Amino acid sequence: MEALFPEFTFLSDEALRDRSFDPSTIEDLMKLFEIEAYKAWANLELESQIEAQDVVNYMEESEDYLDSVMESAMAKFRSFDGLSRLSFSLPLSFSCIFRTPDRNCRTPERTRG
Repeated sequence: MEALFPEFTFLSDEALRDRSFDPSTIEDLMKLFEIEAYKAWANLELESQIEAQDVVNYMEESEDYLDSVMESAMAKFRSFDGLSRLSFSLPLSFSCIFRTPDRNCRTPERTRG
């Protein structure tokens, strides 16, 4: 499109100088400008669609990564939670085994989560 500007300038100058100048020459040039503008618009549209698809792909990859990190964190939490419940119930179980007749032995209530 930039190559058309010098030609447009030349034809405009010709139109000012020459009274017998044919205006259809500028009309042909204007059609070339229009074609070039549509080509540029189509290229930009294609580029924006490609970028939008890249963004969608990146978001899906990010969501997958976040899901895997969250799943890993939840697995660690579950294993830690299970260990903390076990460590809480072990002293009570040992005290029940070695209890004296005057102590009451209670086991912890289990909660489902």
